Amino acid sequence: MPMKIDQAPESVVRLTDRVYYLPHFEPTDRPILGYVRGDRYSLAIDAGASPAHVSNFYRALDAEGLPHPTYTVLTHWHWDHAFGMSCVEGATVASCATNELLAEEARLSAIDETYWDGMRRETRGFADEYPIGSIPTIVQSDIQFEDTLTFDLGGVEVRLFRSVAPHTDDSVLVHIPQERVVFLGDSVYGMCDEQGEHSVDRTKLEVLAATVRGLDCEWFAQGHWEPLDAVGIEEDLDPVEEQ
Repeated sequence: MPMKIDQAPESVVRLTDRVYYLPHFEPTDRPILGYVRGDRYSLAIDAGASPAHVSNFYRALDAEGLPHPTYTVLTHWHWDHAFGMSCVEGATVASCATNELLAEEARLSAIDETYWDGMRRETRGFADEYPIGSIPTIVQSDIQFEDTLTFDLGGVEVRLFRSVAPHTDDSVLVHIPQERVVFLGDSVYGMCDEQGEHSVDRTKLEVLAATVRGLDCEWFAQGHWEPLDAVGIEEDLDPVEEQ
């Protein structure tokens, strides 16, 4: 029986003077949605799993008197971070690699009528967002970039850049230097194979760790956890070898 998504968090949390986030919702695997408030523009990090997730986010922004985002950027192509993109307000932003992967996902789902039924059976949270009779609208972003892109929101800059990561090859980090915050998406996490076995490419993780440590941040926001400080993130950047 699908979990009621109306139990999801309804309030944003203020992380710094200009950075907020809607917490993740573990029962249905909804990730954090980030938000940066500039003097002229605002920017959201990730588009969420579905129209319902986006609506949840916007209600939370409204409750704090925060404007809806001028831009929404993606950290990677996975459904729980990207499938709400069709209904966000403002302009959407993703790497060229992310857009290519979203286009391929749309192509595969169009030629296989059982595609979404398989997602409901095999992917935690998908049936909660897309019950039988509903399907996602997969779109590509309005703006795309190759490797890096910087936004001046007025009083605060946001820097997007692609990074080697063990989770996906299109991982994008979202760095807010003045606030000493970085949104990592799911970049630190490994992947599960078709048999459900989890593994982490340690070489890619080492490259990512060096990149993240070089950012001089105070807060590190991952997709499916609460933001960590510089001490807390080290456990994920340098996990203990399994015995």
